[in-house]
Amino acid sequence: ETLVGFALICPYSFMEKDPDYVMAEFTIFPSYRRKHLAFETAKMILDSHLGKWEIKYNEKNTMAKKLWIKLTAPYNPAVTHLNEEETVLSFATYNGDNKMKQIFESDNISFVEVSELLIDDYLEMVNDAENVQRFIGEPHDPFTVEQEENWVRKKLDNKAVVFSMIEKKTGEFIGNIELMDPAEGWSELGIAITAGKQELGYGTEAIKAITEYGFNELGLNRICLRAYPHNTRAIHVYEKCGFREYGRTEKDVCMELFRNKGD
Repeated sequence: ETLVGFALICPYSFMEKDPDYVMAEFTIFPSYRRKHLAFETAKMILDSHLGKWEIKYNEKNTMAKKLWIKLTAPYNPAVTHLNEEETVLSFATYNGDNKMKQIFESDNISFVEVSELLIDDYLEMVNDAENVQRFIGEPHDPFTVEQEENWVRKKLDNKAVVFSMIEKKTGEFIGNIELMDPAEGWSELGIAITAGKQELGYGTEAIKAITEYGFNELGLNRICLRAYPHNTRAIHVYEKCGFREYGRTEKDVCMELFRNKGD
């Protein structure tokens, strides 16, 4: 066994509340950093200490901020800014009134509710003109933080069937996937994957998982989608997942998948 770091957990709140656990100190020694040990270790701690948590980070410590935001995203934490530098995440790691916001999962992906904690990841993805934006919509000015915050709130308020995808082994953001306006037994599927997680098989896994969710949990009979004709890689993935073309225009290839494939 090798000592790679340490964690100090106490019950003393940063905000005069009554948490079960507070992460007072968490350190991975320099020679063991950048090996996913921080995420794996912190996740193990949260998984083995069920209850109400507080975790504080310094806004200037970008690595710590990124770690805690990604790790706690499935728990939909409340965000409290103590001052310009210090932020506290409050959440619960048990199924109660403040239960985890993971909705379902596949082998390698956790499907969670969209969250303002992931705004930076959303912006990096949707404003990537070369690798993402040109495949999912018309050219546009870069989206702003305010626009993304409004998008998140609107989706949550409308109880939209949209999920952020989180890579289980690292807690990193993969992309977003949605079944848009499900009604009368059918819905339209939309998916976007951030550049760093493309060509890793997540598109196929996510589409298979969301269509199964749509058919089995939402009672859909048909799921359709539209793809740009030049997006041949995506069309191939859709075909591999069982979708078949039923129409085509200059702008779109229209595809569909039925619950009963003989339909």
